[in-house]
Amino acid sequence: MKNKTKNEIKKDTESRGLLLVFEGLDGAGKSTQVERLAEYLEEKGHQVVVTSWNSSKYIGRAVKRAKKAQLLTPNCFSALHAADFFNRLENIVIPSLNAGKIVIADRYSYTALARDEARGIDAEWVKRIYSLAIEPDMAFLCHVPVEVALERAMKKNGNVPKYYESGMDVSGQRDPTQSFREFQGKVDSVYAKLVDKGKLTPIEMDRSEDEIFASIIEHLKPLLEKENLKSKSLPSPAAGMTFGNTFLDIDFADEDFVNELPKHNLPGKLIVIEGAHHAGVTHQVNALHDWLQVRNIDVAKIGMGETWITTEIMDKAAPKNALSPRTNVMLTASEMAYILEVEVLPALERGAVVLLNRYFITTLVCGLLRYMDKEWLVETLKGFGIRPDLTIYIDTPYEILLERIDFATLLNADSIYAGLDIGFTRDVETSFDFYQRNALTAYRKIVEAHNIPIIQGSRNQSELYKPVSKLVSDSLDFVTDRLPIDKGLKEVLELYHLHNGYFEHAQKVRRFAVQIFDAVQDIHRLNSRARRLLEYAALLHDAGRSVDSDNHEKHSYKIIMDYDFTELSKHEKRIVAIIALYHNGSAGSLDCLRQWKLSAEEQLAARMLASILRIADALDSSDKQVVAKLRLLRERGALILDINSVNKAKAERKSVLNKKDMFEQEFGLDVLVDRNRTERIKTKGKKSGRGLFL
Repeated sequence: MKNKTKNEIKKDTESRGLLLVFEGLDGAGKSTQVERLAEYLEEKGHQVVVTSWNSSKYIGRAVKRAKKAQLLTPNCFSALHAADFFNRLENIVIPSLNAGKIVIADRYSYTALARDEARGIDAEWVKRIYSLAIEPDMAFLCHVPVEVALERAMKKNGNVPKYYESGMDVSGQRDPTQSFREFQGKVDSVYAKLVDKGKLTPIEMDRSEDEIFASIIEHLKPLLEKENLKSKSLPSPAAGMTFGNTFLDIDFADEDFVNELPKHNLPGKLIVIEGAHHAGVTHQVNALHDWLQVRNIDVAKIGMGETWITTEIMDKAAPKNALSPRTNVMLTASEMAYILEVEVLPALERGAVVLLNRYFITTLVCGLLRYMDKEWLVETLKGFGIRPDLTIYIDTPYEILLERIDFATLLNADSIYAGLDIGFTRDVETSFDFYQRNALTAYRKIVEAHNIPIIQGSRNQSELYKPVSKLVSDSLDFVTDRLPIDKGLKEVLELYHLHNGYFEHAQKVRRFAVQIFDAVQDIHRLNSRARRLLEYAALLHDAGRSVDSDNHEKHSYKIIMDYDFTELSKHEKRIVAIIALYHNGSAGSLDCLRQWKLSAEEQLAARMLASILRIADALDSSDKQVVAKLRLLRERGALILDINSVNKAKAERKSVLNKKDMFEQEFGLDVLVDRNRTERIKTKGKKSGRGLFL
């Protein structure tokens, strides 16, 4: 099936109901007029649908929480709003217009054009994203001066403008009111340009509500006097698609859009591994991470599908197939933007090797399989990307993918990998077969057009380790045989992988444990070797789950004690095992430590380190890495764990409450948990106890 062009999509919406749009600065009073107009039109016998900015069920909720956590970077914010826009466009606006209804939009694509340009995002790129938007029949700009908008915003929000509506994420201003003036002033300037171009009809809002409403009705009279609003049925996104169709006619020859991405020019290296679902990409990324780590190379492992955008939006919406295909692609793009701005660029700036689990090509394939216009898709994704220093493609045959798949997961969070959101069948196995065969074809065509190195997939994923590491070694331009190896860490990682450890959880707990260790170093006064033993215990604390999830800490202890370490002394091995043992369950009495031939000093160190690991493990008790950042503050005899999270992190907060007793006993500090405390203080200047849990 041929991808629809922009013009074809717009033609689909001709001869339909009315689309009326209201724009304006925050506090302009447009929402009041939207409500009045909807009531007026309904009284006149019209069917009316009102849709608001950022109101999609799953996206809107997550964005509101992300605002409170201040986790929205400019490009991520832009992409999330685009995802919300297209979800409402495809699921609300177009179907309503088809039925001859009047759709009133409280903000439309013009909001994105104005706010994104005010945030420094390329205006032409934003215009391309929204080039698929339906042209409104009438678009009003509810105009008030910036100072009036500020006064109303302060009255509404308790004398302080909100963080994002005042543009504090980009202005660099510490004063919310001054930031509001600057940011909203830029938004107002873009709106003025749209008025000059005839895109918006200005309505002055410095009058009574009745006078304003009368002016709006006067402008709408010619449209409302039509005898009948027409309707027309649009084809579904999958119209004309059958199981025999593919998009093999898409030509990638003479295109090199990956190399058209901007160079990063930073001291670090960006290495991307691409491949289909269950191709073995994650396994290779994890193996590479270990390989570089034991050679004392600063390495960051980052994965698509591991951020709050996936856990809070896509995973929750997928079981109900609640998001349109274009929305899913824009959400993936927003995740690209988020990890680039928050994780990739900072790591590259410090000179780290960044391993990215899928990236531009996977997102492109995802969009093309949903029959999106290639030109629009490529240009949109370019705005979120930088050029990798090396891209590797794992080409795993379909038969092997089929062996690895659990079809039950495709009915839940992984439904996108079966193409169930496209909507041409709800039969999981049939959809997976059709979707993944086409995905493999698309990957191969793109990879071949870009001369990307290909590693043939295998049932034994360990066989890929040498060719993949050789490509990476050549790219990094170092001789691996000459690099010193951390043999102790190498042994720990080997034991960890023997017991199928959950990589993300163990690494997250390891980072939290080290943070806490450093924050209370003045109390425990332990050396760097003790810190290293804590890291080993963090990596191995859940090894016992490979035996039995019940009382797994006891199995972890036995696994560690039974392993023949060459780089750990017997005393060190016992300390690591004890730390792992006491990371879970009731702390109880640790008198039994005396039976394990440890000195009093070693017993004290083991207790302190175990108490730290208990807190670190509690901070990822859901195993979903919902805590984006951990900030540690010492105040008035307490250690405050300030967790930065979109998710409410109920499981984590409850787990800390249950496991903090040992830490409080050993360190003499009360442990308190707060969520997004730093962000709350930054926005409102308050150190309120709201959110603290004793």
